[in-house]
Amino acid sequence: MLPFLIRRVGFQKAYTMTLSTQPVSAAEAERFHLVDELTDAPDPVIRRLAFRLAKLDESIITDMKRYFRAMWILSDEVEQKAVQEFARLMSSPTVRQRLTDYATEQRFPWER
Repeated sequence: MLPFLIRRVGFQKAYTMTLSTQPVSAAEAERFHLVDELTDAPDPVIRRLAFRLAKLDESIITDMKRYFRAMWILSDEVEQKAVQEFARLMSSPTVRQRLTDYATEQRFPWER
């Protein structure tokens, strides 16, 4: 959803990415902060992260999530608007068909 993209890459980059619809390579995704790490061997990375997370007290995680949420500039109302807009778009048969077509043909509607 757009609030996640804005959070990760910033408003202007999210705006440009959304309107340009250009594909993003793995290296670009890392540079844009859409992914935290690139690796050919994800299992050790995942195990290392899971090990570290398991050492944290659940109340600390809860408190930090609450703190970071309070520091974030997007309000609950903005996020709710994003959810409503996403639901509106996904209820459109045209949008659903275009997504299905893209998933099966790997082409945007204007590339036909």
